[in-house]
Amino acid sequence: MNIYRHEDESLDAEIDSFFDRFDSLFKKGDFERADKIIDEFLKRDLQLKIAMLTATLPASSKLKNRQRLYSTVLLGPYDHIDDLLRGLK
Repeated sequence: MNIYRHEDESLDAEIDSFFDRFDSLFKKGDFERADKIIDEFLKRDLQLKIAMLTATLPASSKLKNRQRLYSTVLLGPYDHIDDLLRGLK
């Protein structure tokens, strides 16, 4: 079971989609749009991590991998991360 995708979507298809999308943008010389997509992905990734930390807060003392997730977010390349993580340790 994969919590990040619907069961009918395959990882290979998602990866192919990334390559196709970026290949198309690169051929057009649209590096600005490609960079924006990367920025949007980073933000979405952060939102998912913050959501997971929030959802697992009530059982934080019983979840051994939660601290590793917290540390990964804390040490990541995010602006104002201390404010976002306040109360989630």
